[in-house]
Amino acid sequence: MVTSMVVGQKLEIFVCESLVLYPRMFENHYGEFLPIMKHAVQCHFNKAGHGFDILAVDRLNWNLWVIEVSAGKPEGKGFGQYLVKTLEKRKRAGGNAQMSPEWRRYALEGFIKSPDLIEKLAILFDRPESESEALLNLLNLKFNDHSYAVIVPEGVHVEGDNPTMEFASSIYTFRLSVW
Repeated sequence: MVTSMVVGQKLEIFVCESLVLYPRMFENHYGEFLPIMKHAVQCHFNKAGHGFDILAVDRLNWNLWVIEVSAGKPEGKGFGQYLVKTLEKRKRAGGNAQMSPEWRRYALEGFIKSPDLIEKLAILFDRPESESEALLNLLNLKFNDHSYAVIVPEGVHVEGDNPTMEFASSIYTFRLSVW
């Protein structure tokens, strides 16, 4: 049996690579496409998968993107079953909803403590690991004005209690086909 964690990890790898390789792949409700990224890295800060799924830097403006990826979880029964991604409130983030500004700040604080921080920042910002102080300064600078997105396969319903998020512009979908 394939666990949802394994499916989620594989989907994150697929999205991480696609952000860099395929323009016009991820589209929001308004028909706007996520910009193609120069670099993208997975950034969980512990083995449980807490924190950012992906941090990326776009090619056009070198803007930092915080990206959540989900395949959704089944809801309902029988032929009425559908997939849902819920941006739940997280106790460890002060009771704030996933992807809220407070949750993103919490995830940044956890990421800064991760042992592979400098390695990931070097890839993300295309700078040598020896410039660790400059990499940390760049992360903090870019994080102050970052963008964010939730990426799900087409057909996954996204819900949550996040009053600061405009769902139509922040949720991006893509077609996932087995053919």
